Amino acid sequence: CGPEFHFLSQAKDLFENDFSVSPQSNRMAALINGPTLHSSLREIPSSAVLPGTLQILPDGQIYVILQDGQTTGGYPRIGLIPEASLWKFNQIRPNRKFIFKLA
Repeated sequence: CGPEFHFLSQAKDLFENDFSVSPQSNRMAALINGPTLHSSLREIPSSAVLPGTLQILPDGQIYVILQDGQTTGGYPRIGLIPEASLWKFNQIRPNRKFIFKLA
C-alpha cells in the first residue's frame, strides 16, 4: 500500500474488483479501467513517484506510473507494484481483466 492509501474511503474496493488496462495507456502511465475509487485527498504536495506507483486522480481513476513516467506527482499514491513484478503488469493486454493483490 502507498503512503496515502489510508485516505481511500472504500480501500477494500481496490482488492475486491476487476480492473483492466485502458487502450489509452502509453509508455509513461497505464490508465486503469474499473470501479471509481474515492479518496478524501484530492491532491498532495508534489512528491516522488517510481515506476509502479499507483496514483488516484480527483475523478477516482487510477494511473500506474511506468518506466518512462515522471519522477514527481501531485496525486495520492495508493499503492506500488514492486519493481520485481512490474514486468508482469506491463504484459497485461489492454481490456484484459486483472485484480490487485496485497504482496
